[in-house]
Amino acid sequence: MPRRGPTLFTRTVVRRWVKVDHRETSVTVEDAFWAALCQIAAERRVSATSLLTTIDADRHRSNFSSAIRLFVLGHYVDQFRKLREQAPTP
Repeated sequence: MPRRGPTLFTRTVVRRWVKVDHRETSVTVEDAFWAALCQIAAERRVSATSLLTTIDADRHRSNFSSAIRLFVLGHYVDQFRKLREQAPTP
């Protein structure tokens, strides 16, 4: 099937090697999730490595890549909820 117009994301899943809690491991996440993770780290004024260590420590049974995706999703869901709560009611 031919591609129609430009797409938002040009790459799918990318494996990255990261250091978490003084050990090296790999994560496989889409560019969009990785960019969002880096943006969240910058907003919190922490390194991506520090944020990854926190995500790793807080995860329950899911694999690390999934935990990263769920963390990013949860961050933006929380932001959306806060915006809705602050919005004036008509």
